[in-house]
Amino acid sequence: MLEKRGCAYFDDTAEAYNLRKDWTHLQANAFFEKIFPRPFTYVTSLNKGKNADSECLWMLISKEKHHYHLVTTENPGGKQLHFFRGSSKPSVATTNVIIGMYSQLI
Repeated sequence: MLEKRGCAYFDDTAEAYNLRKDWTHLQANAFFEKIFPRPFTYVTSLNKGKNADSECLWMLISKEKHHYHLVTTENPGGKQLHFFRGSSKPSVATTNVIIGMYSQLI
């Protein structure tokens, strides 16, 4: 269901996307906007008129065992994506990068 709605990619589809450790936050943001256009369009529409153009609309989420945690790094880039993608030296099949979208309340 998530994959059909453009909110996630699994298995063979996910293997087509490569994360780079040397990415800046802007490059990581452009990558996510490209592969997840629907969620970004939706959250951007919620933020119209709230001066959110310079705001990051996503946060990196880490998963440790069965618990999820927000990564508090401001403007995460390639190093953070690489670090929180899973176990050390994971195969592409076991790599997970989880981001959460959010909208400003004020």
